[in-house]
Amino acid sequence: MARDFKLGPAQPPALTPPEAAPPIRRETYAARVAATRSRMAAAGLEALVVYGDREHAGNIAWLTGYDPRFEEALAVLLPTGDPVLMVGNEGVAYAAISPLALDVKLCQSFSLIDQDRSLGISLADVLAAAGLKPGMTVGLAGWKTFAAGEAPDPARASELPAFIVEAVRDIVGGADRTINATALFMAADGGLRTRCEPDQIAAFEFAACRASQGVLRAVRSVQPGKSEHALAAELGWVGQPLNYHPVVISGPRTALGLASPSGRRLERGDPVFMTMGGWGANSVRAGYVASGPADLPAHDRDWLEAVLMPYYGAVVTWYEGLRIGAAGGDIVAAVEPELTGGIERAALNPGHLIHIDEWVSSPFVRGGRITLKSGMALQMDIIPVTRDGHFGANAEDGVVLADAALRAALARDCPDVWQRMQARRAFAVETLGIALAEEVLPLSDILGWVPPWLMDPEQVLLPA
Repeated sequence: MARDFKLGPAQPPALTPPEAAPPIRRETYAARVAATRSRMAAAGLEALVVYGDREHAGNIAWLTGYDPRFEEALAVLLPTGDPVLMVGNEGVAYAAISPLALDVKLCQSFSLIDQDRSLGISLADVLAAAGLKPGMTVGLAGWKTFAAGEAPDPARASELPAFIVEAVRDIVGGADRTINATALFMAADGGLRTRCEPDQIAAFEFAACRASQGVLRAVRSVQPGKSEHALAAELGWVGQPLNYHPVVISGPRTALGLASPSGRRLERGDPVFMTMGGWGANSVRAGYVASGPADLPAHDRDWLEAVLMPYYGAVVTWYEGLRIGAAGGDIVAAVEPELTGGIERAALNPGHLIHIDEWVSSPFVRGGRITLKSGMALQMDIIPVTRDGHFGANAEDGVVLADAALRAALARDCPDVWQRMQARRAFAVETLGIALAEEVLPLSDILGWVPPWLMDPEQVLLPA
C-alpha cells in the first residue's frame, strides 16, 4: 500500500566523526584464516589461491590485510603454515601493512610494464614455492561466480587473469584440478565475508560517518553557479580507501549515472546526483537545485509526488523490513508495490551486502529465501527507473544487523561507535518515523533524511 508523506523540518544529529579508522586486530585476521581453512577442508580443497587487484581487493584484503594498489597479487593458503602473499615489485614494502605473519614472495610477473624482471623467476616457479603441487585440488577465488549457461562448466570457470589460471592448472594437472571458490567468501548465503566482526563494523562505521557527513555538507552547499568540482570538494575525502568512484553530476550529465565531477556549473532547476563512499560505506543523495517545484521546468514539477514520494515509500519499507531471520525475497515483495506513479520499476536489487567492495552479493532477489543474519552490512540500493523522462531519485545508505550478543560487544568494545549508532537510530525512529527493528544499526548519519529541494535542505520527507 502506498505511503503518504509531507515536507517538514528535520536535520540529522550533529555527530563528532571518528578521527581515524579503527584497526582490524591481528586476532581477527588469524580467526579469518582459520575459518577459511575450515571451509577449504569442507570443500575438499588442498590449497586456495585468492586473487586481488586494485578493483577486486575485497577477498585478499579481508583474508590478509593487504589490498593491492598498483599490481595484481595472490594469497596462497594451505592447510598449515603462514599464508603466502605473492606481490610485484611495488608491493613488497607495502606487504608490511598486514598484521599477520605472511610469507611474502616477489613475483615480478605482477609488476608493471618495463619494470625490473631481472630475477627471471616465473609465475609457475613462485606458485610452486608457495606450495602448489601436481595432483592438488585447488580453489581459485576472484570476484565472480557463474550460473548454468554462462560457462561450459560453471564450477570450474574462473574470472582470474588467464596467465594465472594457466600457471596454476599447469602445476596441478589441468582444469579438472581447479574449482571456482569465490563463493566461499562472497556467496550471499554463508560467504565468509557476509558477516562482520565488531572491529570490522567499527572500521566501516568510520567510513560511513565520513561519507554521510560529506554528502550532508555537499547538499547544504548546493547553489546556482557552483561547479560540480566545488561541490565534490565538500564531500571531504580524508584519505579513506574508496570502494567506488565518487560522483557529482548535474543537469543533463545526470543521464551518465557514474560520471566523475566536471567543471559544469549548477543552474536553478537542475537535477543533481552526488555520492561518497569508502570501505563498507556508500551515501547518495539526489534532488533539484531549487527551493520548490516552481523552480523546475514545467515537465518536472510533479516530480515530488510522481517520483520521490513513492520512491521514499519503498525506501522506508526496505528499512522497516530488515530483521534477523527475514527472507530477502519477502523484503523485495514488500518494496516493489511501493514503486508506483512515475516509477516503472527498480533497476537493480533493492539492496545488497556491502564490504570492502561496494557490492559483494545480494540476498534481495525476487522469490529469494536467503535469510538475513547478524553481522551483515547491508546497503539500501533502490534505483528507480522512471516513466516519461522524469529524473529519478536516490538516497542510499547502509546499516548493520546485530543480535543481542553483537550489540553488547559493540557497546562494550566500541562505545563511541555504539553511541553514534544509537543517535542515528533515535533520529530515524523518533524524528523520521521509520520503525527500525532493534537489530538494525545505522552506519550513516543521514539514513532516511531526504530533502527534495536542495536549496532548502531544512525541509525533508516525513510521515503525513
